[in-house]
Amino acid sequence: MMAGCPEDKDMLDMANEELIRAMEEEKRLQNLLLKSLLPKDDADERDYILEVGAGTGGEEASLFAMDIFKMRVRFSQKNGWKFEAVDIMESDLKGYKEASAAISGADVFGKLKFESGIHRLQRVPVTEKSGCVHMSSVSFAILPQADEMLNSVNDIQKYVIRKILKIHHLRVLC
Repeated sequence: MMAGCPEDKDMLDMANEELIRAMEEEKRLQNLLLKSLLPKDDADERDYILEVGAGTGGEEASLFAMDIFKMRVRFSQKNGWKFEAVDIMESDLKGYKEASAAISGADVFGKLKFESGIHRLQRVPVTEKSGCVHMSSVSFAILPQADEMLNSVNDIQKYVIRKILKIHHLRVLC
């Protein structure tokens, strides 16, 4: 039936293209809906502390940790965030055994809080003479900067009571 009418084939092609666009839009809207349903974390608006530490892999792991740290510096600059190195402990080959930094900007913790974890790399390292592939790992922690210190016993009691009331309120809502 479709072979005899070229307009119907064109109409079918147009309908298929529209269906594909509609399915992509539905997927985008579902992701947006899921994000909007997630509860807002109080720490999302805070600045964060970055901690990178070399894991398994010896000197190559420290070079990998340095690469990861420098990538975060460039990423922060690209997004207009303030990046301040707090502490860097170098290895013998000038890699980083450990490095930490304070990053500040608009909602930075909320944007990056899910990046913490262990990162693994397999490559022929610059420290290898025979061309063997090595595996290295680094730990990568994104931590929200702490609230201001509580100054008195009354401040601590008020803080704890607010947190308890918030927990009970959330239980009632569920």
